[in-house]
Amino acid sequence: MSGDQRKLPRALNILFVSDSRDVADPLVQQLLHSGYELHRDYLSLDEVSEETLNDNYHDLIFWQFDEQSPLNGEFKQIIDSAKSVAPVVYFADSASKESISDSIKSGITDFIIGDNNAQLISIIEREFHRNKFIRQCNSNLERYKEIIDTSSDAIIALDSGWNINFFSKGAESLLGYTQGEAIGRSYASLIQTTKPKEQSLNNTPQDTNEFNLAKRRDVTIRCKDGSTMACEMNMSRSRVSGDQRIYTVILRDISDRKAKEEELIRLANYDALTDIFNRYSFYKALRHEIKEAERDKARFALLYIDLDDLKKINDSMGHMAGDQVIKEFAQRLQNSLREIDTVARMGGDEFTAILHNINMIDHATTVANKIIDLTRKPFLINGEEVTTGTSIGISIYPDDTTEDEKLISFADSALYRAT
Repeated sequence: MSGDQRKLPRALNILFVSDSRDVADPLVQQLLHSGYELHRDYLSLDEVSEETLNDNYHDLIFWQFDEQSPLNGEFKQIIDSAKSVAPVVYFADSASKESISDSIKSGITDFIIGDNNAQLISIIEREFHRNKFIRQCNSNLERYKEIIDTSSDAIIALDSGWNINFFSKGAESLLGYTQGEAIGRSYASLIQTTKPKEQSLNNTPQDTNEFNLAKRRDVTIRCKDGSTMACEMNMSRSRVSGDQRIYTVILRDISDRKAKEEELIRLANYDALTDIFNRYSFYKALRHEIKEAERDKARFALLYIDLDDLKKINDSMGHMAGDQVIKEFAQRLQNSLREIDTVARMGGDEFTAILHNINMIDHATTVANKIIDLTRKPFLINGEEVTTGTSIGISIYPDDTTEDEKLISFADSALYRAT
């Protein structure tokens, strides 16, 4: 700080708590001589109360120390109230070391003995900058709170016991709880993940050995109204003092993103026309079936299915009519098999079916005949009945082969022998 800056007057609001203004006057004179502009209020020891302390804003409270005043009971309660309003500095002409020590331990800001100008100015400078910093922090806090409250994300602050002490407006909107309902409650009682693999997130870090907080997770949260929501969860931990920590949880609604991801997965794995497995998914399912059958020493059948005369339908009625036949046949095929069986469209008018864990080879033949019967019932297309036939080839694991490509080849060859 330059010499010119020291000469600039600073306005201070100071409250003197003293039985006599004359006792406080030396402090006033020292501050005036040091270049401060003072706005001063006075209260006698009898007048001071929690109400009077809150009447006006003060940068500092100078409190006349009385050796006889107890540091407990009602007096201590008033002092504690004063400390919440502004820094409290005791002053006295003299005091024992024990009294000074007890006063400092009680939480007052400082203690001035006698005419100690250097200590007085040091306290004023320190508290002036401290108050300026606090005001800036409060201003920033309000600004940050305003920014936080404009966010659509749920921002939740937890204490070291994982009790909620901040609940943003975004959290209210996202989860359906008001701040009044949320603040003070435990995190686990309010926010529950719904999927089994996410259950550890319903516990406190102490219960889960401080799981990796830095990891970003996609979770499913249950809201107040019982509905569920896909969210991205970010958690962080900050040390406040000692072993005290605060935790910040940020939840972002990713329902739209999840829906798009699921649609992309569906498009990658399912046939767009029939909504059953496509060729890619069929190959994955076949390899999985081979692994299971090899492990369990089991048998399964692969059926290769072809719709007859579909070209005639396309030529006479148009490709939309042919597509409708394919779509209806796929639905009939899927409904005719067990849930543990697999149905897929390989492309065009070709389908496959994996019959899981069959005991008798004749079972595959029985199912094939059942599928052939599916096309004997006419398809109603644009108000007109349409009929078609079905050809089926069968291969058996492991009787024919244990290799996926050869199983398909055997069934395909059997199909063309059947036509």
